[in-house]
Amino acid sequence: PLGVTNVAGVDVLLGATAVPTVSAGDFQLRPQGSGVALSYGVRVGLLQESAFVPGISLSWMRRKVPTLELDYTPSNDTLQARNISLTADAFRLVASKRFALIGFAAGLGQDKIDGVAGLRSVVNEPVGGGSSRAEISFPTLTESPTRNTAFVNASLGVPIARFVLEIGRSSAGTLRETLNTFGGRRANEAYTYGSLGVTVRF
Repeated sequence: PLGVTNVAGVDVLLGATAVPTVSAGDFQLRPQGSGVALSYGVRVGLLQESAFVPGISLSWMRRKVPTLELDYTPSNDTLQARNISLTADAFRLVASKRFALIGFAAGLGQDKIDGVAGLRSVVNEPVGGGSSRAEISFPTLTESPTRNTAFVNASLGVPIARFVLEIGRSSAGTLRETLNTFGGRRANEAYTYGSLGVTVRF
């Protein structure tokens, strides 16, 4: 307890991500093992919300996706990615306040992502009356981007549920140059995002 509020409340954060096998024509994406990866973290309440003060919290969460394999086999060519692993550390500082059934929140954060994969490609090209085969392998490719983010949200609470609408913007970052393009966008561009969430209480 501290005056009209409380400090140093601690919440444990747990989550899970499941990825199914996806096959579409020449493309296949499949998880290794169970296809489920666990996420975990902790949130510290710097201030507990009360009638007179907003709630302020600082959180960290490590998110993972299952280790994946990818195959793309157009014609007689092959592109394979193995041991695709993605881990993200998310840090958030959030201030929030509720007024009757309506709540508001705003926050700042940073996402640090580590990606690892092995890549192999085989290209067969006709040459004269025969064919030419070219093979390239990269046993370990790594990428570690960092993005800052800011967001606001509004929520509507009813007795057994809460609906939350959020909008935010992720900052631009450095870019490793690539040969391919992404629909006119660059992979390091700033990005505006939004989400809708529903929480049910029992």
